[in-house]
Amino acid sequence: MLPAGVLTSPAIRDAGARRDIGEIFRLARRDAGLSISRMARLCDMTPSRVSAYVRGASQARDQRVIERVADGLRIPGEILGLRSRPWEGGPHPSAPSPHPCNAQEPPFLGEVATGVEVEVGPDGLMRVTYRHTVVNTTGRPISRLPQQLTFPEGKGALTLVPVPGPAYGFTIEDLYDAGTFATFTCRMTAPIRVGDVAVVAYRCSSMRYVRNSTASKAGLEGAGRR
Repeated sequence: MLPAGVLTSPAIRDAGARRDIGEIFRLARRDAGLSISRMARLCDMTPSRVSAYVRGASQARDQRVIERVADGLRIPGEILGLRSRPWEGGPHPSAPSPHPCNAQEPPFLGEVATGVEVEVGPDGLMRVTYRHTVVNTTGRPISRLPQQLTFPEGKGALTLVPVPGPAYGFTIEDLYDAGTFATFTCRMTAPIRVGDVAVVAYRCSSMRYVRNSTASKAGLEGAGRR
């Protein structure tokens, strides 16, 4: 996800107006510190494809590629000339959105810790539980938490359910599942107050583990993102 300061910069808005994905990736590297491999995972692309865009050797023309970049880097649809994305939480996705996604609520909280439990059954089906401990440092109550997941070694349909916590409950909304990449929103049943700490936990299942290696498991354990 790109920080709010990057999303409001004239450079990213100019690149978005031109749908210059290569420039957007270059700005994400320079101003947000995102590596090519990280952007590739977020946008459900190969690192070589992202590198080609960064070098200017390839231009993104396909609407689906533009949408994957918007969803992967959490760029509001209006910056790229798209309709409001499902995770923006403002107007219905069928209506244009005049505001960035952080106009209604700050896009992220401070994260204290992340816990991951990975189980792979004999049939290869995965069961991955993520627990994010977050603190509201935004200066206002938060009721929506945008989330991202990547499953570089997963294949198949994704089932995603919340894991109830002791203080804050939530529902999962606006799930966008592109196979190895998913975005969704955790809508809290009660807002997280300023300064409060909350544990947001959810469980992913029904994905099949397609490679059995330590590196692949490490990739799953690093897959939870906001």
